[in-house]
Amino acid sequence: MQPGSADTLVCFVLRPNRSASRRTLGLFYASLCSVSAGVAGGFASVGLWPVLPFAGLELLALGVALAWVARQAERAERVCVTGERVTIERRPPDGAAVSLPRLWAQVEFWRDARAWRPSRLVLASHGRRVEIGAFLTDAEREQLARALRGWVGSAAARH
Repeated sequence: MQPGSADTLVCFVLRPNRSASRRTLGLFYASLCSVSAGVAGGFASVGLWPVLPFAGLELLALGVALAWVARQAERAERVCVTGERVTIERRPPDGAAVSLPRLWAQVEFWRDARAWRPSRLVLASHGRRVEIGAFLTDAEREQLARALRGWVGSAAARH
């Protein structure tokens, strides 16, 4: 049974906040490369050529960091509740999708006593635990926990 099929009751699609698209990050990187290469080229033209390798390393490190940011922004989780199952899929795939029995699943939400530590949202059933929404804010995780409690576990029998 595929999530999103006719017997799907509800699906929650979770994505991190994306402040810039992949295209915007590419344009930002290209503009920084052109400015940095221009400055390094100016220094090299007056005989300070050792600036060039350092400028290249700096741009390489920045490119790697921006590629990592772009990859993290593409993360997503999909939690689908069907008549009998709760299925959690991750993109990019971190392995196979996890499927838990809907009526036995429990929504566990913990807020740490230390305010600086993030809360955690876990779906659990039969000794299996799956953390979801790690990239969400505490308020978003709490809101998702309330919504999920209405669809899984003992509350699910009412739907």
